Parts: sequence; C-alpha cells; structure tokens
Amino acid sequence: MLDLGRFPTPDEFDRFHDLKSKVGTPRTVTRIFTTRFGDSTLESARQLRRDDLLAYLALANFHKKIPLKYLSDKLQADIRSFFGTYESALASARELLYSAGDSRNIEAACEGFPHGHQDEDALQIHRSLLKDLPAILVSRFALLVETSVACEAFFKTVPNQLPFPVSGGRGTAPLLGM
Repeated sequence: MLDLGRFPTPDEFDRFHDLKSKVGTPRTVTRIFTTRFGDSTLESARQLRRDDLLAYLALANFHKKIPLKYLSDKLQADIRSFFGTYESALASARELLYSAGDSRNIEAACEGFPHGHQDEDALQIHRSLLKDLPAILVSRFALLVETSVACEAFFKTVPNQLPFPVSGGRGTAPLLGM
C-alpha cells in the first residue's frame, strides 16, 4: 500500500484474494493499516504517488493528449483512485504546468523543500533527493529541459543563423529590447 499510495488491484498483489477472504474488503484492510501505522503514513504515501502521477501526466501530455487506453493498467488504477476520471487528472496536470510557470510558486516550493541548499538563484540538492521533489519543481525542471531541447534542435536545423537580429543597426530591431 505504501508503494502505491492506495489499495492494490488484484493484478498488482499476488495474494489479493487470500487477503480479501481472510480480512475483508479493501476498506477494512485500509482501516486496519491506518489503525496500526497511522493515517499520516498512508496519506504521505498517497500524496507522493499522486504528485508523481501529476508530474508524469503533465509532461506526457505536454505536446499531445495520450489516450487513456495507451496507459498501463497501474496508471489507470492510479488515475481512478486519485482523480476519479482521466479528464479530472488531465485538468489537474494542466493546472500544475501553469503553476510551474509562475516564479512565485517555484520560489515558495523551493523555500518549503526541507532538503538541500538554497541561495538567491537556485535550489541545490543531491540527486538521491530528486524523488522527493514536489511535483511543481519536477514539472518546472522538465519544462526547462523541454525548452532547451527545442531551442537546441532549432539552432541545429538553422546553422549559423539566429532567429532574431543581433545588432540594433539600421533596419533591425534591437536585441531583446537593449
């Protein structure tokens, strides 16, 4: 349950039917789990998995919507558990992308991240902490990489040319308003 942040489907847990016959419904199993380990344990696992899924959906659907039928059974079960419908999940993923574009949200997420070192320009963390980053920071990083790759691809296709005038000379616009 902690890896998934939800109760597993029969395909995800080999002893699903044994557990169900001995303990009862998934709701009963979840109640026993939270009684023993606390609500916050399951809620933390649920939030981590939900954030991972949001970041994945935001980036996977950045260019074109992926039909639900092409997602794995595990991802489809996650979507049903965390969002109810695929459309709701995609709407949340779009909201995440838009919020990742706002520097105030990024700054707040960096300040709220309890690990690493933050200076005026960057949050510096060890690579082992990447899995713990909030979804908004993962999305922002991926957007920056996506933009960099697109720019690099453009400049490779138009060698020795820039897509904008470099000087402020006669007949050209000033470079970046300078």
